[in-house]
Amino acid sequence: FPKTVYFTSRNQYYRGSIDNISRGGIFIETRDVFTIGQTINLVIPGTKIDKGVMLKAEVVRFSETGVGLAFKGILKSDPALGVNLAN
Repeated sequence: FPKTVYFTSRNQYYRGSIDNISRGGIFIETRDVFTIGQTINLVIPGTKIDKGVMLKAEVVRFSETGVGLAFKGILKSDPALGVNLAN
């Protein structure tokens, strides 16, 4: 079954399904619209980077079914925000 991924961009929160993932990036199935170059921060539940860490990625392509992201780095989450992306 597809794995759920949670992500944020421009102060909005999203949820999608992982279609394809590699060392360099990910394709997320989503109906939300993004632009090339847009920064996305994401959490992939159940992975070793799920514990208080988010991935920083950039939109490199999009289609009718989703968005392709290139990984750009790792961010520490900020507990002061009071946001739990895993729910």
